[in-house]
Amino acid sequence: MASLQGRRGKRRRRSSSGGGIEKPFPWRDWMKGAFGALHWTPAVFWASTLTEYMFAIEGFNEANGGGSKKEEGPTDDDMADLLARYG
Repeated sequence: MASLQGRRGKRRRRSSSGGGIEKPFPWRDWMKGAFGALHWTPAVFWASTLTEYMFAIEGFNEANGGGSKKEEGPTDDDMADLLARYG
């Protein structure tokens, strides 16, 4: 994949399907959940796995009455796609 320079010098990758530029991983949104809702420190956030983060968010939502409908997690294909895109 060819790298491209975006605004503010951020690197962006072309979509492997050739359909334009992919959106970067939403790190800021994930950090907002960890630092704001969960009160994690940056060290805890960066040391956590995806599974730990998702369980923590799920537990927070259950404890605070957030959504009674449990949605399915990502499929194996979804996870493979995420790993291929973002490492």
